[in-house]
Amino acid sequence: MSLSLNSNIYAVFGYPILHSLSPQIYDFFFKKDEKDAVYLRISAKNSKELFELSQKLKLAGYNVTAPLKNSLKRVVIKNEKIDAINCVKIENGKSYGYNTDIFGIEKSLEKSDFVKRDIILLGAGGAADAILYVLKKKGVNSVSICNRNLEKAEILSKKYNYSAYSLNFLDKLIVSHNMLINTIPVDILSEKLKHFPKNYLFFDAVYKNSFLKRAKDAGYKIIDGKIWLFYQALKSYSIFMSEDMENLEKRFKDRKFKAHKIKNIGFIGFMGVGKTTMGKMIARKLNWDYIDTDELIKKKTGKSIPKIFEENGEEYFRKIEKEVLSELINCERKVISYGGGILEDSDNRKIVDEISTNIWIYTSFNTVLERIHNRPLFKGGYKKLNERFEKRFIYYAKTSDLVVDGDEKNENELFERIFYEIDSIFNS
Repeated sequence: MSLSLNSNIYAVFGYPILHSLSPQIYDFFFKKDEKDAVYLRISAKNSKELFELSQKLKLAGYNVTAPLKNSLKRVVIKNEKIDAINCVKIENGKSYGYNTDIFGIEKSLEKSDFVKRDIILLGAGGAADAILYVLKKKGVNSVSICNRNLEKAEILSKKYNYSAYSLNFLDKLIVSHNMLINTIPVDILSEKLKHFPKNYLFFDAVYKNSFLKRAKDAGYKIIDGKIWLFYQALKSYSIFMSEDMENLEKRFKDRKFKAHKIKNIGFIGFMGVGKTTMGKMIARKLNWDYIDTDELIKKKTGKSIPKIFEENGEEYFRKIEKEVLSELINCERKVISYGGGILEDSDNRKIVDEISTNIWIYTSFNTVLERIHNRPLFKGGYKKLNERFEKRFIYYAKTSDLVVDGDEKNENELFERIFYEIDSIFNS
C-alpha cells in the first residue's frame, strides 16, 4: 500500500539500534495487511531523547530495546506486572506501556524442556526481568542470575527468589547447570564454548551475536533469539492495531529476516539539517569516498544550484538530479549526501533505498528556518517551504534506515552518535 501524508508512524528506540530487524518484520506485517504505516529505527540513549523524538515525529506507538526498557516506568501508564516496558501505544495523547517480551519468550521456549533444567541467566536488565517472570510462572526451580553488577542481579534474585552471582563466578557455575540464557549484548560466551558440557541448551536473546551459530555448529541445542523478536513484535502489532492475537498467529508465521549490511551510507533530510557536514566527517572516519548529489549536478551542468533554479527552473533541476542518481546505482564504499528533495520522486526513492543505508537527520522546521536563509527554495516563502517540509517528511521516514535527532546536538555529538551506530554494524 502506498504511503500518504496521514500514514501512521511507529518506531523502535535503542542505542545502538541500526542492527535491529524490527523494521523488516513490521514492513512484512504492514504489507500483508495493507496498512498505511511505516516503522523506523531511532537512536536514543535515554528516555528524554525518546520522548522528545516520539512527540516531534508524532508516533502512534513504539517499541524500546536496550538500554531503555527500564527507563519508562515513571512516565508511562503501565498495564503490566513487571517493570520492564518494551511496547508503548499512544492514544489521545496518553502513553500506555506493555511488555510483549513475555509472549515472545514463552513462544521461544514452548517446544523445549527448559522447566526441568538448571539455568544460568546472564544479565539483569529489562530482558532478564521478562525472562525471570516467565521462568517463575512456568515453575522453574533452579536459576542462577549472573551479572557484572552484582547489586542489580540481587534485586532480581529477591524479586523472583532465585540465586545471584557476579559474572566472575560464571566458569564455576557452568559445571553445575545445563542451560544458559544470555541477555548481555557483548559476546563473552564464544571463547568459553569448549568449557560447556554437550548436554547444554543455549538461548541467546541478542540475535546479532554470532555465538549461537558457533554453538549449533559444535553440536549444542539452541533456541534462536529471532523467535523471541518475531513474536514480541507480533504481540506489539496486535496492541498497536487493536487486533486479536489468536487471529494474528494464524495469519502470520515466523520467518527469516536478513541482517542489515552496509554497502554505502546515505544521508537524507531537509535542506540545512547537516547532511553535507556529517557526510564528510563520516567519510573521513571510514576512509570512504564522499559524494554530494548537488555537487554532481553542478559539475554536470556547469552551473550553481541557485543559477539552475533561476535560469532553468526546478523541473529541469529534478531531471538532472535523477540522471545523476542513476549513475550511482553500482557504487560501493561511498558516503552520499542526497539533495533534500530527491525523494519526492518515487523512482528515486527506490534507487536510494537500493544504493545505501540511509540516515535521516531530523530537525524541526524552526531549526531549518534558522539555517537556510540563502537557499533557492526559501525564496518561495514560509508557507510554501513548510508545505515542502511536511510533504517530504513521510518520504524521509519511509526511506530511512536510521533516524537521529539533529536539533540539539552539536556537530561532534551528532557525529559520535552516527558513527557509533555505523560501527555497531561493522563490529557485530
